Amino acid sequence: MRIRSEELRFLVATAYFAPAWTYGGPVRSAAALWKSVLTHGHHVEIHTTTANGSAPELPAAIQQPVPVGSLSAYYHPLSIFPPARRHFVSPSLRMAIRSRLSCHDVCTIHGTFTYIDIACSTECTRARIPYFVFTHGAFEPWALEHKHRKKAAYLSVAERIVYRRASGIFVCNSAEHRWFAEHGLGNRTHILQWGFDAIDTESPLSASEFASRYPQLNQQPYVLFMARIHPKKGLDLLLRSFALLADRFPGWTLVVAGSGDANSEASVRKEASTLGIADRVLFTGFVNGRLKESLLGNAALFVLPSHSEGFPVAVVEALAHGVPSVLTRACYVPEVAAQRAGLEVDPDVRSLTEALQALMSSPALLGEAAKNAKKLAESRWSWSAVGEEFLATVRRAIAIR
Repeated sequence: MRIRSEELRFLVATAYFAPAWTYGGPVRSAAALWKSVLTHGHHVEIHTTTANGSAPELPAAIQQPVPVGSLSAYYHPLSIFPPARRHFVSPSLRMAIRSRLSCHDVCTIHGTFTYIDIACSTECTRARIPYFVFTHGAFEPWALEHKHRKKAAYLSVAERIVYRRASGIFVCNSAEHRWFAEHGLGNRTHILQWGFDAIDTESPLSASEFASRYPQLNQQPYVLFMARIHPKKGLDLLLRSFALLADRFPGWTLVVAGSGDANSEASVRKEASTLGIADRVLFTGFVNGRLKESLLGNAALFVLPSHSEGFPVAVVEALAHGVPSVLTRACYVPEVAAQRAGLEVDPDVRSLTEALQALMSSPALLGEAAKNAKKLAESRWSWSAVGEEFLATVRRAIAIR
């Protein structure tokens, strides 16, 4: 294997990829990272599956890659057997990785606890090509406890081999790093926090368009929750906290921007109705592009009360828009509280309610936090810097190998 001194050729294997936005942050983060790597002058070839969550499956594209912004990707069909599909089994993807490894310097794998990481790590080992694995928060404590038996069995049988053979493991936070250190892999584990997309000032809706789209907001302040609707995101806590404050802050609305499976969405809507705040909660569904920029840019406060996160890109995007944030410690962004850009709380109704009340009742505190938020995002997170950090880590790991 020959590693070039300038350009690196990356072969990327991922269980799902854009435009499968239903999988949330990992899809957006992976797309942005590889766009950054491409911008830095390196070659990127992406192979993924047709998986698209509960939405219609993406079209297969095996012979010619499909453009995805400045990137392109090959989409391989999933197995026809339901149990195999749940683990993103795709023989076509494995064959493609096997045939393309000799043309590349490095393979990177996004697909923890799936067929993808085991199949691709096996092919890399056979071809003697270094590979790196992205965990996307899968080894955060709450995530490990969720379906613990299934993950523990899977990890004991096959997954440990994947990580022990890897040239490097990219995790999102300190909790994941501790887990790998406790299992003897700390020396090859690297924390890589995600960045945020630069804000396009022409992208958001105009004031009149925004008012027409969301008349319920009526130019009044709102709390924004922008994430996948899933039990781990803690939206039930936010609904209960907002219900406790609704009478004290009659002008405020809670905006829930995100989607989930039918049961999760029905559950949170029922909770809002039971709490008597259905008319104070605006469910927008999944948003992207101009709508997303507009909701972020006009929010007074961003809240993410998660029980588990890898690295929540939405928090950084909110900060970049100058929106103060209230988030739980499980989001692993302590910089927000340290730099007075918001508040960090425990994942319980009392702590969350106190934090919301403190900021909603003080325009001066909100204003100061907003200024700090923008400064923090611009100084700490950008995709260009994340790309440089990733590339430097890969080069160091390869040099040691």
